[in-house]
Amino acid sequence: TDFTVTQPAPLTFTPTADAQTKSNSATINYGTLSTLRIREGTPANPTTYHSYLKFVVCGLSGPVTSAKLRVFVTDASINGGSVFGTDNAWVETTITWSNAPAPGTLHGSIGPLALNAWTEIPLPASVFTGGNGTYSFVLTSAGDDSAIFSSREGTNRPELIVEQSIVAPPTIQSFQPASGPV
Repeated sequence: TDFTVTQPAPLTFTPTADAQTKSNSATINYGTLSTLRIREGTPANPTTYHSYLKFVVCGLSGPVTSAKLRVFVTDASINGGSVFGTDNAWVETTITWSNAPAPGTLHGSIGPLALNAWTEIPLPASVFTGGNGTYSFVLTSAGDDSAIFSSREGTNRPELIVEQSIVAPPTIQSFQPASGPV
């Protein structure tokens, strides 16, 4: 007669692929580096870096209620950055500035980044309305002060943390025992 409903534990995923791209080395792949870098170029130094992350989300049994991207900062920045959705059609060992998918919808932004610390970027639950599947993100910066993060090849791998709501149990409309006491 007694029962307990427990909230599912948050699910944590590490990237299945990640890589930075560099505007002035447009055909070079950086997929095996231990870091990811973001920076917006300027007229004096036009080099821009974007970083791509791909996650396979599995084990969802209910709607996503919240999500966040966690990255470990290995080089601080006053500029922070932004997270955009992007197409899944890229491969860690072949992505370059020239063939990288464009940033799509803005999902979140962060301010200044502290050295040797985790930073969390909240993502809208609506990003995950498709449920289990593959999700790609691109990190960018609006400033010329580079931010550098540990990649999946680094010591502190990026993480995608997803929380979900409880799927409502079925409601019993009526109950008639076949025989015996209830």
